[in-house]
Amino acid sequence: MNREKIFMKLKLEIRDLLKLYPESSFERETNSIYEDFRKTHDALIVNHKQVLAIFCFKNISIETFNSDFSDAPNSSIYDYKFYIITDGSLFKVLNRNSSEISEFEEAGALINSLMLVPSEKELTNTIREIAHTIHKTVSNYFRYFEIKSHLLTKIRNKVIEHFSENNITRNILYHKHGQYFHFAANTNDLSNFENTFFQMLLKKVDSETLLYRYCDIESMFSTLSNNSIRLNGIAAMNDISEVGYVERYIDRDHIMMKNKRDVNRINDKFIYSSTVLKDDLMHWRLYGDDSKGACLTFKAKGGGNYFGIQLKKVNYGIERDGLNYHPELELVSKIREAVKKINKESIQFRTLNVWKHFFKSYEYRLEQEVRLLISLRGSFILGEHLKENNNNIIKKSWGLTKSYKILNPFIIFSFENKELPLELVEITLGNKCPEIETNKKQLEEYLINHTINTIVVNKSKIDNYR
Repeated sequence: MNREKIFMKLKLEIRDLLKLYPESSFERETNSIYEDFRKTHDALIVNHKQVLAIFCFKNISIETFNSDFSDAPNSSIYDYKFYIITDGSLFKVLNRNSSEISEFEEAGALINSLMLVPSEKELTNTIREIAHTIHKTVSNYFRYFEIKSHLLTKIRNKVIEHFSENNITRNILYHKHGQYFHFAANTNDLSNFENTFFQMLLKKVDSETLLYRYCDIESMFSTLSNNSIRLNGIAAMNDISEVGYVERYIDRDHIMMKNKRDVNRINDKFIYSSTVLKDDLMHWRLYGDDSKGACLTFKAKGGGNYFGIQLKKVNYGIERDGLNYHPELELVSKIREAVKKINKESIQFRTLNVWKHFFKSYEYRLEQEVRLLISLRGSFILGEHLKENNNNIIKKSWGLTKSYKILNPFIIFSFENKELPLELVEITLGNKCPEIETNKKQLEEYLINHTINTIVVNKSKIDNYR
């Protein structure tokens, strides 16, 4: 039986059975937006927008071999639970959490098994066991962590206490539709268990801290004339390898932007990069148009009222034997792996989809980057869309990037927007800026004419630039 005939047969059987489960559907690959997998599947069962199971149609024998499931696609952060090989009559099912393989000869028995949710007593026992596994994993990780100068060493006790068995038990939740465990009922709540953990791993930017944005002269004038900053989508960052950095670190075979959901997530994240390095030769060369541009100095101010707008220092990996090693991501990975191996369950970090943009490889550590990340849902900042009478609509536009010529979305964020945690206080012209003396005087005159008297204009003090 060919793939199309298998699908049509199952379509009639499974869709009828799923009527008992609201918000569940049996989808053909070509009609689904939930294609978060490589092209090794033919259909999906989606439960409340969570991919629960994927199907591979092929002729199969009665005897099941583990090698039959070697094509089951990986998913590094967001898991699906079941991988099903079927010829339309016999169903061979891999539970990816327990690695157990089952067989069903009827679609009804298959669906009842897939949709089965543990009892309250079973969940209570499982949660207690998972809490023990995670606490032991975290404690053992720090027991053998010997990098004295590392951030994790400084916050060791704080992290272990956070992952105490009692604290985990109080905060862990079961997502019955996706059949996985997690720590964030409301992902937008910055004080929840999961967001608190990631904020431990990321150094905050204190108010009054000065941050430096190196750019060309045109970008500087555009910022002034429009009284706003432009944040580009993550796909157009200077380090093009960072798109999917966290996913690839946890899952070496991960492929970014291979499906519509990946694309949507990427195109809802916008970044404005700066550094703590003042009048820095490397940054002038890399980002300041070879010192012909300018440097915008910002003062950090209060903000971070919403999950979707964060100003944080980038967390870099470290070099180990010539390779990139990221201890924080190792810890996350070990927690997930331990729960899967010991408890035969899946634990997801649901807010990592936002926090992951503050992690980068060690090769870029010299830049000492600080990022303003704005994450949207529709036309609103994540979390802000929950506010009543919200008129703060963010408009997404599109354009080609200068360096890589990538078609990419961007947003404009006004200095008058009270949620912007940056205040422009100074402009420094590069020492190779065209007609630097004239431009400095004209820029000062421009600021006076536009009553922007708080911004100081200076010239770079680097006098030996080649």
